[in-house]
Amino acid sequence: MIYDILKDVYQAGISIARSPAVDSATHVFARKPDRMRPGPDPGPFETMSFFHAVTHRRSRRNFSSQNLPEPVWAAFLNRVFTRIFAGQDPDETGAAASGFLEMAMISRNMEGLAPGLYPFSRDGAALACRQTGVSAMDLARVCLDQAWIGRAAMNFLFVVDLAAMEAALGARGYRYVMMHAGRVGQRLYMAAQELGLGCCGIGAMYDKEAAALLGLNHGSVLLYAVSAGPVK
Repeated sequence: MIYDILKDVYQAGISIARSPAVDSATHVFARKPDRMRPGPDPGPFETMSFFHAVTHRRSRRNFSSQNLPEPVWAAFLNRVFTRIFAGQDPDETGAAASGFLEMAMISRNMEGLAPGLYPFSRDGAALACRQTGVSAMDLARVCLDQAWIGRAAMNFLFVVDLAAMEAALGARGYRYVMMHAGRVGQRLYMAAQELGLGCCGIGAMYDKEAAALLGLNHGSVLLYAVSAGPVK
């Protein structure tokens, strides 16, 4: 038996924009940045083999309140943000979708960085401080009160303006944006494994509460989040 609702869902996801418009990507945060600061240079850490990082990659969320040294989190960001944005996907629509995904970080116990919400520049090379009052515990509250989130030194956020994305990419754009978020999420896991940190993805949240907490524009949503930091 073929159900009409399933058929409609399938048909809605077939459409792909002929000419993806990356330039139409909008900023999802309602408040303009207070200031920009470049990310610090990464520290001199030994490189772990790709095989070892993949085979030992795990979700670890027994986060501790240990301070995260600046050279460590700088190395972490460097490993995550190297060559991941628009133009890296051989598929035209996939590359365009990456341009609609915005990332931010909620900091806690990070040396040299005050606690707060820090959206990243498109290339990940700079941080924009927007809300110093947003805490990891606030994020834990809107993510179904999962207390371990509030203990993480870094909470990475994946946000997109759904209306702008669909207008440019069509209904199938949502799938591509989610795929790109997943790829970046795996890079967070790999960087954490290499630097001896814990990491765990978060897919459950109250959508409206999360948007209000982060100060998102109307139509923008939090797709995914990943916690990372020192573990016990």
